[in-house]
Amino acid sequence: MWKTIRVSSSFTLIEIIIGVSLFSLIGIILLSTFNSGLKVWDKIFREKSEEDIFIFFEKFYRDLRDTFSYQMINFLGEKDSLKFPALIFTKSSFPGLKEGVGEVKYYWDKKEKKDF
Repeated sequence: MWKTIRVSSSFTLIEIIIGVSLFSLIGIILLSTFNSGLKVWDKIFREKSEEDIFIFFEKFYRDLRDTFSYQMINFLGEKDSLKFPALIFTKSSFPGLKEGVGEVKYYWDKKEKKDF
């Protein structure tokens, strides 16, 4: 008599569960790593812009604190610019430049969306 040998070419339930579990675990690890990278990226650029804003307002405060009435330079404020006289303090690394009266200008560049 002929014996029939049955060859099984399918996966068992345990093999399928293990495969799906490993695939899910790898997906969760990749998603978590990607999410952490996005948080670090956002934190780096957000802190930089907050720091830039703080530096701008600190400099603006100092310039306004050093302002005074001066006949040669009038205070001029417009929609996107500001000009006023102030005491200018330069670093000693520039020979020939000293402290004195100067004109301070701030303006908003609409194209670049930056202040100067």
